[in-house]
Amino acid sequence: MATNDYVFTGALKLSRSGYREEAANIPIDVISRKGSDISHLYVSSMCWETDNRHLVLCADIDESLRCRLVRFDTATGDSRYIDDACWASAVVSRQNIVYYLKGDHRIYAANLATGHRFVVCSHDPAVTFKEPLSVNDTGSRLGVYWCTDDDNYTIGWIDTETGDIHRAAEPGFARPNHCANHTQVNPVYDNVLFFAHEGPAHVIRDRIWSVDTETGHLLNMYAQQMMPDGLLGEYVGHEIWSHDGEKLVFVKYPHSPLQPSGIYSVSRDGSSPALVCGDYPYWHVSVSPDGRWAAADTMPHQSKSRIVLIDLHGGSSRLLCEIRCGDRHPAHPHPTFSPDGNQVTFSFVNDEGDLSVGSADISGLRTG
Repeated sequence: MATNDYVFTGALKLSRSGYREEAANIPIDVISRKGSDISHLYVSSMCWETDNRHLVLCADIDESLRCRLVRFDTATGDSRYIDDACWASAVVSRQNIVYYLKGDHRIYAANLATGHRFVVCSHDPAVTFKEPLSVNDTGSRLGVYWCTDDDNYTIGWIDTETGDIHRAAEPGFARPNHCANHTQVNPVYDNVLFFAHEGPAHVIRDRIWSVDTETGHLLNMYAQQMMPDGLLGEYVGHEIWSHDGEKLVFVKYPHSPLQPSGIYSVSRDGSSPALVCGDYPYWHVSVSPDGRWAAADTMPHQSKSRIVLIDLHGGSSRLLCEIRCGDRHPAHPHPTFSPDGNQVTFSFVNDEGDLSVGSADISGLRTG
């Protein structure tokens, strides 16, 4: 692992405010930057450090989705510039290392405790690593995918200690929908990588895949149902592993011809598909570290989305708040949890039209 002598430098002025959401009777903190778009990380990526105090945010997001990574102290309001990065590429490990991309053949990292930045690995210059990244619980392995100059996709993983790059699968999906992406290393069974067959939801018939890095075995984890006329009946996506590694949780979109739609799960071996909750037109989903809860946003309607807390044990849900959002990146809400599960963090459009970050304190709701 090559190390460079860089430390975090400079502060970005971020503003803090807050309000109490009347419907759920919970406090929501707001982080914004006047005249600029900021967001948290992707829906499958941890954005908090393990102290449940410091957040890694994407600030000054431009039209090409470049940004500045910032470490924000929710207790003091202090912020520190980490590095330039690609939006949605970063993920914070349980060891408080943030891994991120800059749109080239390297993977970068920064130790959030010491401020030191370093290059994890370098691929062939003809290769581009793509976002988002994922990391297992021990911090030993990254789930990645990359694209070559001739637009071919490879699913792989990185040994974070040595920087060794490993190929796991080259799916070779038929063009034009040949993209394989969203690699997520299983947090516990790190030989298992989820990846997605990317493309229009109404076209892709085999969205959800895994590969065993030890055996090379490929598994289409969820068999999407077809209509009698041969058209696709289930539109699915936005997957995430449960934190015990036993299930993959995903969304069946509300415009699927076959109902019910909602939050679904499937076991790691592709068995036991099940509807978890179907009471809203869900869009993205994340799972709490203790495995008890899910947080989901809803499809935008008149530029608004709802953030919903779902009990994964009983299937009931509770509306947390309604927010303004956009229908294009980076303005999706993408709700995620803090390590202790007490915060649901999301992005939203504020009254000035800037993208901001909200964090709902759900500690009083997580009982029973």
